[in-house]
Amino acid sequence: VAADEAQVDQQIRNREKQVNDMIAKMQAEAIAKQKEEPRKKEEAKKKEEPQAAQQQKPSQKPTPGGSQKPTPGHTQKPKPPKNETPFVDQVSGFSYPLPSSYRRINSPYGTRTHPVTGKPNFHTGIDLPAPKNTRITAVKSGIVSISGYNASYGNYIVIQHTDGYSSLYGHMNSRAVGADDVVSQGQLIGYVGATGSATGNHLHLEIRKGGSRINPAGCFPGLS
Repeated sequence: VAADEAQVDQQIRNREKQVNDMIAKMQAEAIAKQKEEPRKKEEAKKKEEPQAAQQQKPSQKPTPGGSQKPTPGHTQKPKPPKNETPFVDQVSGFSYPLPSSYRRINSPYGTRTHPVTGKPNFHTGIDLPAPKNTRITAVKSGIVSISGYNASYGNYIVIQHTDGYSSLYGHMNSRAVGADDVVSQGQLIGYVGATGSATGNHLHLEIRKGGSRINPAGCFPGLS
């Protein structure tokens, strides 16, 4: 188990610079686009002004007992789209990767007896039990640095985030994203399973900050 985890650690380090370069490029492009947006809006406004002047006509008065007719060029304001943004903790900035009904830790971060080998080991994340094929979502936006299989982690995914954090999702039944995919916070990335070294269906979640593991429970207040 330790050797498998060390192998994954090395893969994460090998991919870190490459993915961070991709993130830096995306951020630079976003800044350039943001700076360009006011100019494009101004040009579009100048083009629309002559057309609006030609189409403008006196508004019609409402007829008795009837509804007021809309003026030319007027369109009904559409209803705002339904907000599907995931709940984000205002302190940590993380969103929980499983449905809210599965907010329970059955194996915490730290020293424990491994459930498969029966030997003492350091648990590098937290285990969150949930039924097979429960949806798993990204805790933050970022780029998928690794999407593969490991004897210990089973089907697993690593996401490099834009703020120095990374997250690992292990024992998935199946993966829904591949390496180099850009993912949004709350986006579906896979399904709960028991692949690799596992005794039952659950999500093994790891969080790294600056390349070093931290206790993921601190990112999700209210876990028990």
